[in-house]
Amino acid sequence: MARSSRTTRTHAEAVAAATPEPLRESVVGADLWGDLNGGGPFSQEDYGWRPLTAGKGNEGITTVTQRRALRIGRSLFRTNGMAKRSIRLFTDYCVAEGFEPTSSDESVQEILTRHWEDWDNDWTRRLTEYAEEILISGELCLRTHVNENNGHVTLELIPSERIKGVAVDNGIVRQVVLMGTVANPGETLNVIAPQSDPTADGEGRLMGDVFFFAINADRTGRGYSDLLPVADWLKGHDTFLWSRLERAQLLNMFLYIIKMEGASPAQIEEYAKKIAGDKPRPGSFRVVGDKETWETVEPKLGGADAMDESRLYKGQIVAGTGIAEHLYGWGESSNRATAATMNDSVYKTFSAFQRLMRGIVLRVLRYVTDQAVLAGRLDETVTPHQPAKSRVKAQPGQDDAPATARKRPAAPAAKPVDPFETVTLTVPEMIATDMAAAATTLQTATAGLATAHQAGMVDMETCHEAMAVLLQGLGLDIDADTIAGRVAEEEEERAANAPAMPSMAQILAGATGQQPPAPGQPAQPGQPIKPAMAATAPASPVRKVA
Repeated sequence: MARSSRTTRTHAEAVAAATPEPLRESVVGADLWGDLNGGGPFSQEDYGWRPLTAGKGNEGITTVTQRRALRIGRSLFRTNGMAKRSIRLFTDYCVAEGFEPTSSDESVQEILTRHWEDWDNDWTRRLTEYAEEILISGELCLRTHVNENNGHVTLELIPSERIKGVAVDNGIVRQVVLMGTVANPGETLNVIAPQSDPTADGEGRLMGDVFFFAINADRTGRGYSDLLPVADWLKGHDTFLWSRLERAQLLNMFLYIIKMEGASPAQIEEYAKKIAGDKPRPGSFRVVGDKETWETVEPKLGGADAMDESRLYKGQIVAGTGIAEHLYGWGESSNRATAATMNDSVYKTFSAFQRLMRGIVLRVLRYVTDQAVLAGRLDETVTPHQPAKSRVKAQPGQDDAPATARKRPAAPAAKPVDPFETVTLTVPEMIATDMAAAATTLQTATAGLATAHQAGMVDMETCHEAMAVLLQGLGLDIDADTIAGRVAEEEEERAANAPAMPSMAQILAGATGQQPPAPGQPAQPGQPIKPAMAATAPASPVRKVA
């Protein structure tokens, strides 16, 4: 009986065969890009494996890991001119001129100024650094340090490379886990959020250890660089330009071919040794016999379509970053009209990023005011500052009271509010205002509003609202209520100090060609204007001609 060729497996081998192979991370070669050299994210060895960063629904990035994405973003910003320009365009337009926090309460303003100008915080300089960090790494992690005595807050930027992972609950990052060492284990920090425990001190106040913001985040909670979608195109365009540079060097090279008719190999070799150290110099000449011919050979590499290829690559980069090509300095394909049209979509992209940075700063400022309240530096509520009413010279029988108090009931006293509600954050304008065009628009609109008001088509409140919009276009931070209050005060001051002076309604009526209303009488629309001197000037004598 023949012996069976099958070998009985040991128990250990059977267990190993029944145990599924554990997950492993995709192998990344020494090359940062690992594209065509093997060992990269697209190598055949890794085909069919699900990256560790991807969930069941493939909601994570499938070709690169988080750490690799960070390296790519940092490397591109340091070494690639277009990548750096892409980031700097966002920061230059959105935050370069700085943000300015203000408060209508003096005590709150003092807390904000101390935090903003702190040597470590230095928001004037570091605001741009924070904007670059979140664009390059996709994350901004700011650890807070609070002085237990006075509640003063200082910030510490934690690079994304130090973050080991985050804990996500209901789509919101709740904790950040930092990298650790053998001597110093990694810390777990609570992300700052409102205190929801009604039994704890500071209910509703922001509490925690760290701020964590992410862009382009997937369901894992981690963010990714804005440069990642165009990383291959940035690298490819850079490589293409370097190859064109090498080609330009080759085009400047040439060689001599010397033909010696009837010469033996020994004669050719001897002659080559003779002229080896005597290469022709520019402007020199050489006399040869009829059996010796010198010819130059230049490379013919073609490449007339290089500009079209470069534009093709740049088009992918422009589409991925959302920045028009003329902002990179390529103005050959656009003029002033087309550039202005393309700017609309670009500024929408910039505006979205500016709103993101504004929201980040406002959260930090809320945390600053909350910590000041918890430390006793600020009250639970404050009363917003009310500007003093202008005072006018009292007339006989009148007390020296604000003019507005004699004409209408006093405005209700401001209600106490949370200190953070008094905070206003002013952000820079991204587009320079065309003052000439704005002034022309203001002049035309003012005349139109005056005519509409005199005709009874719009009320004065609407006119004030329209004027507020027009003045804001000139860069003034003003609203309709402020305009109405100042106009009323000027009217009352004019009436008290110079009763004979024409009112604003009379001035507007004269400017629009309408009949000025009599003092104390409402304007009547449609009345023809009468010259001011017609009622008082004597009639000119009439001479009869025989």
